[in-house]
Amino acid sequence: MKYESIKRVANGEDVVLVSNKRYTIRFSAKHAQHIKDNYNNLAHGIGFMEIVNLLKESVVFPPSGKKWLAVGRFGRKVYETYFYLHKDRIDVVSSFQSNKIQIRQIFEEHEKKGNKQ
Repeated sequence: MKYESIKRVANGEDVVLVSNKRYTIRFSAKHAQHIKDNYNNLAHGIGFMEIVNLLKESVVFPPSGKKWLAVGRFGRKVYETYFYLHKDRIDVVSSFQSNKIQIRQIFEEHEKKGNKQ
């Protein structure tokens, strides 16, 4: 499975680089409510700023349909974060602990490489 690293932007609180293009991370009201409603769900357990920070250390996979997938670590767990990529923004849909062995293995191999690709 092919992927690339999402890169941090210096002093960019909610900005990342994907394929060397700047994107601002955003949450629509609908998806923000979903994230808030599922915060106490053991499969989710992640808030807005935690998702933003997780995205800054994630890898991204090409889209399946219109949704993109980023995979990163929050605490000791690997999370899948789904989002839409628009002209200049990332609209986060959801983020939850990954139960897909292949995806977790790819991310863990990425971490072992020192986040270099």
